[in-house]
Amino acid sequence: MWKTEEERRQLLADLGQTRVKQKSILQEKERMSWVSQGDLNTKFYHSSIKWRRMQTGINGIKVSDQWCDDPIEVKFRVKKFFEGRFSGGKDNKLV
Repeated sequence: MWKTEEERRQLLADLGQTRVKQKSILQEKERMSWVSQGDLNTKFYHSSIKWRRMQTGINGIKVSDQWCDDPIEVKFRVKKFFEGRFSGGKDNKLV
């Protein structure tokens, strides 16, 4: 096997350094992959989020048979509606 204990320690140290270098090389390859493909993934992600927001957003509401699309008024009316729903009154409890 090994001639001396010192030689064994040196081989183990070399093995550890080799593993560190190999890990560094693999991390660099991953970074290069992300740089080349990451922008595509980011663009797809942000476009899907933008589409989702457009689909689920509240652009306006009907108040007293009139359409209201003023953002400040919509926020105010939605807030008042949910404050009334969750105010704790008996009429608003779910059964």
